[in-house]
Amino acid sequence: MIEYVIDKVNRLTRVWMSGSNSSADLARHYSTVLDDPNYDAAFDTIFHVAGNAGGPILAELPEAGRSLEALAQLQNRRKWAVVMRPGLKRTVVEFLLTGVELGTVQMRFFDDDLQALTWLDRAQNSLVVHQGC
Repeated sequence: MIEYVIDKVNRLTRVWMSGSNSSADLARHYSTVLDDPNYDAAFDTIFHVAGNAGGPILAELPEAGRSLEALAQLQNRRKWAVVMRPGLKRTVVEFLLTGVELGTVQMRFFDDDLQALTWLDRAQNSLVVHQGC
């Protein structure tokens, strides 16, 4: 499942991924976000990947990377923070996404929200915990 909230106050798109997903699910998610009237390409993104997240998307990371590349073309000089527990799954994801061309978009992985929000310069007043992640 992939859910999101557009946080206008903090100029963030907040995304939560849990359970089994495919690269097609990720593409549908981005299509939905882009169609959302509250979406703003000038907002940074914090992407939470729950410990139970997985499914076909792990084998389809190159395809998922193409979705990320397409989205990055719409966002200039933005930051994407990925919050994911350290471990083998995260290491594999980071390795498989190293060849993704994001242009001026910066993407980094973090162990927790505070680290990610600090990097995004949004640590004050924006720590939000999502049920289930």
